[in-house]
Amino acid sequence: MRAVLAGKANLNTATAFELAQLPGIGPRKAAAIVEHRNKRTFRFPEQIVKVRGIGRATFRRLKPYLSVEGPTTLRLVEAGTTDAPAGAPGAEGDAVPGLGATPLPASP
Repeated sequence: MRAVLAGKANLNTATAFELAQLPGIGPRKAAAIVEHRNKRTFRFPEQIVKVRGIGRATFRRLKPYLSVEGPTTLRLVEAGTTDAPAGAPGAEGDAVPGLGATPLPASP
């Protein structure tokens, strides 16, 4: 089985490492998200499109994984399990591009 991403990343509290695990977000875009939130708190997940380099297509891909409240709960799970989010990329057994098989560390 392949690992898929499950859970949510709180845009206001997730670490740059956690944000970089999102599909289409690497270290540079994660750093840009952190820089943006240091200036202005995200009130809605849709506001991520205000971050340079993140457009509507990227937002649509990220939407199942974004929140602006609560803890960051991102984790890798086996595809096809009840933990895999329905309709999320990889939920039907395809691996999410850019993800390794390393579990995410717990956020502080």
